Amino acid sequence: VPVTVDPATTALLVLDLNTAVCPPRPGCVASLPAAAALLEYVTRNARVDTVRLCPWALREGLLLELARLPLGRRATTRQARRGAVERLARRWAGANAHGRQVARLAGALFDGTRELLDLAPEARELLEYAALLHDIGHAVNHHRHHRHTAYLIRNGEFPGFTTREVEVIAETARYHRRQIPKASTPELQALPAKARRTVRALAALLRIADALDRTHTGVLRGAAVRISPGRLVIELDTGGRDGDLELWAAERRVDLLSRLADRPVRLRVRAEPPGRVSRRARARARCSPARIRIAGG
Repeated sequence: VPVTVDPATTALLVLDLNTAVCPPRPGCVASLPAAAALLEYVTRNARVDTVRLCPWALREGLLLELARLPLGRRATTRQARRGAVERLARRWAGANAHGRQVARLAGALFDGTRELLDLAPEARELLEYAALLHDIGHAVNHHRHHRHTAYLIRNGEFPGFTTREVEVIAETARYHRRQIPKASTPELQALPAKARRTVRALAALLRIADALDRTHTGVLRGAAVRISPGRLVIELDTGGRDGDLELWAAERRVDLLSRLADRPVRLRVRAEPPGRVSRRARARARCSPARIRIAGG
């Protein structure tokens, strides 16, 4: 059915029905001509020039009405977004101490590399959410949990997010381990070029941040990035604790970041202030040969 839309008074709605991102919905496709005609009629007769779309439908409205949520306590969009992520993380990962530590470290890496990787400031929020959720797939199965994580994110309830933002979070979390993002995968092919670049950059940072909490004990107190023309150095603050396993794991996750930054990536533990001796150094001193006495010697 042909539909005439007046661009002076009507907002044109284009729906992305790419089957690589979302399952096909024949019923919705069939109703598009009627929906377009209705939109054109309402906007013309009501003399409006703006249409605000809601990601929820009548079902969600009825549930909110039944819940009798107080209107005076409506959350901001940012609060609603964070609340959705926190609820999903709490459901599948409990207290999620590891996810919070990884999110903190990933944020520090983002702040130090944003300009170099040409990332938009708002991408930091998506990286934080991907870090908080990156291990929820363990609730399904430890084997290939990164794939299960992406599935749970794609099928979660995320009010306040666009479909593309949810997909960026899912793909970033998906590639926190094992293979690096490849443009040939159907999920990445379905995203525009800019979103694909964002996923690769965020995944590069998440891979390192996850490795920097390899023992899940919160060894690192912080991380800072120093960039020079010849290298990118990530300086780690262990607070004197033993971070050898974290360092070992992270060194095996820098490949993607090195490629995107077009320079080698080096990790370095920050030197302890003079007079401050780490617990590991004290342990070594207690076990040194000079202090060991052999019975009967």
